[in-house]
Amino acid sequence: MYLDEYFDSRFIESLEGYIRADVLKILRDCSKDSNECNDDKVRLYVSSGSPEHWLKALTFAVRNGGFAIWGSEEVEKTLHDDYLKITRTKHVFTLPQPPIINIFYATENIGIIGLGIITTIIIDGLNPFWEVEKSLDEESVKKYLFRWLIKVFWLHSKVLENPNDISKWEGIKPPKNLPKQAALQSINKPRLKSEVLSKLVDEVERGLDNTLKFFKEAVVVEGKIVKMGVIQPPHICMIDINSHKLKEVKKEVLREFAVADDVIDSLLSVLVYGCKNVLLIGRPGTGKTSIAKFIARELGFEPFVVTANAHWSRVDVVGGPMLVGQNITVWKPGVLIEALARHFRVKNEGRRGVWLIIDEINRADVDKAFGEFFTIFSGPEPSEWVIPDSIVEEWRRYSSDPNPYKDILQEVEGKLQKTGSGYAVPPDFRVIGTMNYVDVVNLFVIGEAFTRRFVRIVIDYPQDLDKEVELLLSKIKNYGGLDDVIRLVDDEALKYVKDVTNELRRIDRLAFGPAHLLNVLHIFLAQIKLKLSLGTPLEEIRRDIKKILKSAIESSLSITPLWDEELRKNIENVLGRVLS
Repeated sequence: MYLDEYFDSRFIESLEGYIRADVLKILRDCSKDSNECNDDKVRLYVSSGSPEHWLKALTFAVRNGGFAIWGSEEVEKTLHDDYLKITRTKHVFTLPQPPIINIFYATENIGIIGLGIITTIIIDGLNPFWEVEKSLDEESVKKYLFRWLIKVFWLHSKVLENPNDISKWEGIKPPKNLPKQAALQSINKPRLKSEVLSKLVDEVERGLDNTLKFFKEAVVVEGKIVKMGVIQPPHICMIDINSHKLKEVKKEVLREFAVADDVIDSLLSVLVYGCKNVLLIGRPGTGKTSIAKFIARELGFEPFVVTANAHWSRVDVVGGPMLVGQNITVWKPGVLIEALARHFRVKNEGRRGVWLIIDEINRADVDKAFGEFFTIFSGPEPSEWVIPDSIVEEWRRYSSDPNPYKDILQEVEGKLQKTGSGYAVPPDFRVIGTMNYVDVVNLFVIGEAFTRRFVRIVIDYPQDLDKEVELLLSKIKNYGGLDDVIRLVDDEALKYVKDVTNELRRIDRLAFGPAHLLNVLHIFLAQIKLKLSLGTPLEEIRRDIKKILKSAIESSLSITPLWDEELRKNIENVLGRVLS
């Protein structure tokens, strides 16, 4: 059964709005005053069942937009009066009307675990739902033909935290005289309604948003309820994230980093929907590694960051035999296998996973270090990411004790899915590399065979320098302590900052990205703060503003100009011309 035939998004939005705006107030009023509990204000019904049955109903709700299902053997069931007598499928909820509230009571001494608003009554003998309805034994089979759909708007926090583990469920203990039969039991007495709701209403108000969010962000994978993205459905490479959250991620990135809007669009599209590994290319100081880490965290993945170097070999990247102790050779996992082990470990803790970030990847000799990496990531598509049997067989051969890496290897091998030629890398796993193209004479050349395993995205200097300076000053303000100085810096001083930045960025082989500019601004403001603290008059500081800025710039540049005479002269020319 799917609910598209019953509801559209506009109805669901209006229903959730009605719950927030009206139902909570109705429940609150009834909890305080039994005179507000008459049937023309609110109708209250109790449904009782085992935790196992409620789990089945909630699993249905996860699959169907937050609408649970419950049932009764009594076909001619009446909801309170003939007004709701059912002979066919009927929507019983329209706006406005007194809400029909269903209380979820879990047996085995758990208590009240949820609330929902009944929207639709169904007579259905064609679609068996409960296991007992599917029985082939005519004597034991039962038919729950009378069913109703319930928009769930509150679940107990212990149910939300442990949706599949009913042993950890907790509920709110109801009054002793609460009806606890399986079907719909009406609570007719206003005083009992008030007593029941007084126990629930605070918890409902606190948990409403979390419950509605739960049904928007949860999926069912192999029969288990999981939060969206925490456990990825098999063979699904796209990252489960709703559009609202994706907009928030982009907004946070642009608030944190001075980077072009379209660059972030490219990066998010490739990582979330394009299912590709990424190579971020740009000058030092443009924020490549920081952006990669930030986006990974915002999307729910833990970044595992390593920095490549010239001594890397196959053992460092994928893994290989290594001597530990006298005559003992073990298989040491490289950064890729270690990242996969962390990926599975983090998933077991209920989070999305881990992404591997290899910083300054062209500091390694690619031919020497990444041979097996080429084999594992033989193409850009996740379906082509396979750890060959030969590598797994190799680490099995070197499993002698004592082996400090044995647990890591066993964990990886136990979690990887077997394919025809090896073991599939999880499709939601990503590798993000960063590469600088300044001072390339000191770095290894990256060939086409390597780069075609990645989508290449260039992160260059921001185009809008005014916006960049504003963002960086905002970051410094968040550090605290320099607000008063920032207020003193006038437009003329900032013009010097922008002019010299533009000129320095035109110099070939000089790195002067947002990270360098942030450092300049921070030192510049700190030097002004010191002068003010020592009693230097403001007018004197303003006269020396170019000198202070020049000092901040010289202390923030890379050390390359110390031995590169041509580069040093170019810098001196710029500083002399702009800050004379």
